Amino acid sequence: MVAKLMKNVDKMPAVLSYFSFSSLFFTIIVIFAASIKKT
Repeated sequence: MVAKLMKNVDKMPAVLSYFSFSSLFFTIIVIFAASIKKT
């Protein structure tokens, strides 16, 4: 799975950057929600 993905990285830079952005955005939302729950 990972090897196949790494092989296709040069073909799909847009998809890769989209997944990176999505995971980053999701992480920010999770941290934000967690900090709200604490207070």
